[in-house]
Amino acid sequence: MSQRLLLYSVFHKPAPMPQAPYVVPIQVGAAGAQMGLGMLTDATGDHISGLNPYWSELTALYWIWKNADRSAADAWGLCHYRRYFSLPQKKLLFLPRSRSYYALNQRSLDAVVTTELYSWLQGRLQTHDVVVQQPTWAHKKGGKTYSIAAAYALQHNQRDWDRTMDLIRQLFPEYDASIKAFEQENRLSYYNMMVARWPVWDGYLEWLFRILFALRDELGDTAAPRLYGYLSERLMNLYLRHNGLRAAYSTIALLER
Repeated sequence: MSQRLLLYSVFHKPAPMPQAPYVVPIQVGAAGAQMGLGMLTDATGDHISGLNPYWSELTALYWIWKNADRSAADAWGLCHYRRYFSLPQKKLLFLPRSRSYYALNQRSLDAVVTTELYSWLQGRLQTHDVVVQQPTWAHKKGGKTYSIAAAYALQHNQRDWDRTMDLIRQLFPEYDASIKAFEQENRLSYYNMMVARWPVWDGYLEWLFRILFALRDELGDTAAPRLYGYLSERLMNLYLRHNGLRAAYSTIALLER
């Protein structure tokens, strides 16, 4: 049976609007925004909109989880105004492509977000638990690849990473072995983009926000901008790995040229 599907697309400024009926634009950080964008916002009902400078698109995830009409779709996903799921693409004829680049305009967007994409996502959810980005290198430079943990330390802050892993071990001791293996892997799916049924989202977001709110209690106002968004990109991959969820992979369309 096909899943009724919605994709929520995160906006924080004006940009080309998806025309596909299955895409729902949502403005993030609306509680502190100087202007509205004329769309759904993350600042109604049970929300954390004011945390957007630190939590990025997670304020949209939280709002959807707590407030969205669950009767409207069996499954849903998160994307961004310039990052969308697309049909899988290849490079060098046979290697799966993790991302493709497009101009940020209406024509490109309409070419990516199609009825064919909707049908493809529906089909994947009949045989898989989630759809995420085709995994790509955590970090690669000069021919050298880095583990997920080493890449985070290089790109962000080692202490934040270590404290988060310690918190997960405290809250969920059963994750210890998974963390050790996960930290040594060198590929992951980025952007906090996932498509899944409601029960999968419920399990993941309950776990994720318990960790991140505990971290916020410790860090207070000392957190770096977008910290929780960066961490959650990695934590999504850890959750999928530990729980053995079956993932189908999509090429992510980046509309930024």
